[in-house]
Amino acid sequence: MTNSGIEMANLLLPNVDWDFKNLEKFYPPRQIFPDAMVTRFAPSPTGFLHIGGVYTALISKKAANQTNGVFILRIEDTDKKREIKCGTSQLISQLQDLNITFDEGMIDDFQSTGNYGPYLQSQRKEIYHCFVKYLLVQGIAYPCFCSPSDLDLLRIRQENAKQKTGYYENFAIHRNITLDEVKKYLAEGKEFVIRFKNYEQTQTTYHDLIKKDITLTEHIDDIVLMKTDGLPTYHLAHVADDFLMRVTHVLRADEWLPSLPLHLKLFMAFGITPPKYGHISPILKLDGTSKRKLSKRKDPEASVEFYHSKGYPPNAVLEYLLNIANSDFEYWRMAHSDEPYTSFVLNINKMNASGALFDVVKLKNISKDYISKMNNIELYNEVLKWAEKYNARFYDIILRNKTLTLDILSIGRNNTEKKRKDYSNYSDVVNLISYFYDSYFNDKSETYQFPIQYENCFIATILNECINVLNPYDTNEEWFEKVKDISKKFNFAINMSDYSKNKEKYIGSVADVASFLRIAITKRTNSFDLYQIIRILGIDRIKNRLGLAIKYLNEQN
Repeated sequence: MTNSGIEMANLLLPNVDWDFKNLEKFYPPRQIFPDAMVTRFAPSPTGFLHIGGVYTALISKKAANQTNGVFILRIEDTDKKREIKCGTSQLISQLQDLNITFDEGMIDDFQSTGNYGPYLQSQRKEIYHCFVKYLLVQGIAYPCFCSPSDLDLLRIRQENAKQKTGYYENFAIHRNITLDEVKKYLAEGKEFVIRFKNYEQTQTTYHDLIKKDITLTEHIDDIVLMKTDGLPTYHLAHVADDFLMRVTHVLRADEWLPSLPLHLKLFMAFGITPPKYGHISPILKLDGTSKRKLSKRKDPEASVEFYHSKGYPPNAVLEYLLNIANSDFEYWRMAHSDEPYTSFVLNINKMNASGALFDVVKLKNISKDYISKMNNIELYNEVLKWAEKYNARFYDIILRNKTLTLDILSIGRNNTEKKRKDYSNYSDVVNLISYFYDSYFNDKSETYQFPIQYENCFIATILNECINVLNPYDTNEEWFEKVKDISKKFNFAINMSDYSKNKEKYIGSVADVASFLRIAITKRTNSFDLYQIIRILGIDRIKNRLGLAIKYLNEQN
């Protein structure tokens, strides 16, 4: 600390207290258990929420909740060029739709809850100035008056000389700027940033919560701490915020790993203890034979909106992410099938240090398990809520046909020990049951695909026989006996083993006759059990559909 350093700091940031520790009285130590974790999720309000961000938020939330700690939502809105209108509310809504909530932080674009705010970084400018001024007074930071064109010329000079590009050592033009030079530039109205005066490049060894012991080469650039608009960069802001908000553990994407030595230097420069860091590996995707990060430009599944629009239950998505985080989650789920995922204890030390592949099959299987545990009323309500936003036509149909829909959704679901697992998401429900509704069934886009090895008139004759024997009071066994009788009449084997042994003796099997019925009634080659479909639709509607199919077949001749 020198008189010139204090004078320069006062010139650059007047009326700012440079002793940042005076702020601690507004941010006292938290009254929590010694082992409790205080974590935070600190996204930018850009309008796009990456599934990797949800993954980070989930891990941070679990770490805090299972230790009786605190989970904070802090919004990093200092880059105004990337911010969108109502971006914070949109972000919070997306997280809440995935059942991720916070103990303190922002609750919409303007309001927050908690005693350690503001939780919008743009509202903490004076706080950051206090930290910046401390470094200026200590001679560890300095103003840089380089214009963008000055920096472009510097980069070109370095490239021509085959030197590393950047603002460092002898290339740090204003590193040793004098007080008189500062006064001159300020008098000329020049804009400035504040840079950290970095020192010699060394290697840092750190025990990361996830990566374990790592050795990193430190930055040598004099990075920007405060921009020309007076707002901080992430490097300074997160140090100040995590200190004052009493964050104990920072769980963040491993893209920040190269910056860790710099961040540790900043904590050291302020003389404060850093939180413990855990750097989370990204979710990967196979691209040919190589792996890459999920890309918001290339991969629809990178966006949270993908999961909402497809209708994956939020808890199923979170369970899938927990399966990525800890491989033993799958075994825990098998042993605790009826417990909520929140009962699972996440072990940060067991997280994958190299990144896990996105597995859509695994996601679908987890989602199928989750949906299979719903009764028909629960499933109806969830599908209705999803369809209201994403499928207006289906929403209107199931709203007007609630009783019919509940009957359909009860197939293999209520009062059965082994639940059917037909639906991996709510859009699957539309695909798998739409034929029950006449407005879908009668769509011209829905066509019959009868087996081509049989004459149309022959199939029509068999369907007409089926119409004549339909009886609303038949049991499943009685109805199928009638189908077998019709099959026998037209020389179809009624026993599959007989057909397999003597194919030359028969023209087909009872399964072929059942397929004629299935296609006529549903326009599908695969569907739910035919008898259940008949019971739900009713004899009159079934006869009408068989009549339509017969008409279609006769018109094809």
